[in-house]
Amino acid sequence: MKRNLNEMKIGRMLVAGLVCGTLLLTSCGKDISTDEFVMNSPESTTETETDKENNEPPAEIGTGTVSHGVNWAKNEKDYSFTYEGGVLEIPYSMTGTGIGTCQGFLVYVNGIPQPYMIKDTEEEYKYMHIIEGDENQEVNFTISFIPVTGKAGDKLKLYVCSITNPSFIPDRVNTFQYGHSHKSLESVTDITFQKNAEKMPKVNDSLCILKKVRNQRVEIDKKEKKYITDTMTLETPDLDTEVYEYLKIDGKSVRMDTEADISGKDKVHVSYLMMGHPGVKYRVNFYLNHQLLTDESGEVYELELSTGKMNTLEFDMDVSKVTNASFYAVAVPVNPEDYPDDFIVTEKHPSINLYRGED
Repeated sequence: MKRNLNEMKIGRMLVAGLVCGTLLLTSCGKDISTDEFVMNSPESTTETETDKENNEPPAEIGTGTVSHGVNWAKNEKDYSFTYEGGVLEIPYSMTGTGIGTCQGFLVYVNGIPQPYMIKDTEEEYKYMHIIEGDENQEVNFTISFIPVTGKAGDKLKLYVCSITNPSFIPDRVNTFQYGHSHKSLESVTDITFQKNAEKMPKVNDSLCILKKVRNQRVEIDKKEKKYITDTMTLETPDLDTEVYEYLKIDGKSVRMDTEADISGKDKVHVSYLMMGHPGVKYRVNFYLNHQLLTDESGEVYELELSTGKMNTLEFDMDVSKVTNASFYAVAVPVNPEDYPDDFIVTEKHPSINLYRGED
């Protein structure tokens, strides 16, 4: 799939789980991303015994649309922001229908998670804020933050990534899968720094539960390539222009199952694998119930893809306090401008339901 990064309107359409990129152009002075998702009939919302026997997922209610983007001034020509010190304010809007009326927003500067506030609210700096609106009604708000990175002369990408229906977690009684909840949609623009970013206030909105993190690059295993072919592409993977990523928990891939039983465990071993388009750099972040996960170093993990190689992040994760939670990774591209003819976008891994089935 191709895109021109000079175009500021980016959209995606998801229909019955199939994803295709689409370009949305509007004349209302807004940088808008759109997402439409349609699932099976809402009459069947629980998993039946037949579903279990056939290992088939239940049909769940999960229909709606969402669009969000920057509220640009009508006379805006550059479609970018300038940082001149202090707090940067991003005028923003969201419109949704169905489950799309509730969105959580994650913000990144140069691939680094950006804590922010919603102006004129009492909420503090957090990595995710949840915005709720009425059916098909525009909600306007202002994303406010001191950038976590940036020096005078830099021009860095600002990503705003939505997570649909973020509060949903399968209850393991009536629902077992996420459906179109937790789908993501990005909006991208630039920040030009005229001054160095000032020091951020301390933010206590992350969980330090990752241990023994190892960032490695190894030869692509035939087994892993076959897994991509069998489950993600149904054809020979295009490792020159596409990007593939998936998670394993205790050695088992969970991209398709989207669940992992952690009964009797205080920790699990997580492997994050990424391969594909040579030269593209990503910064990868992990979340548990939308809280950023870190190790003691607080490092943001950077991967650079290369020909014939597979990047892996391996770590142990403390799950001693987890009973039923959502776990996922978000990989944000750092250098998409180096590949203007290719479709380089944020990769949000399907949410994984960590649960205790026998505890």
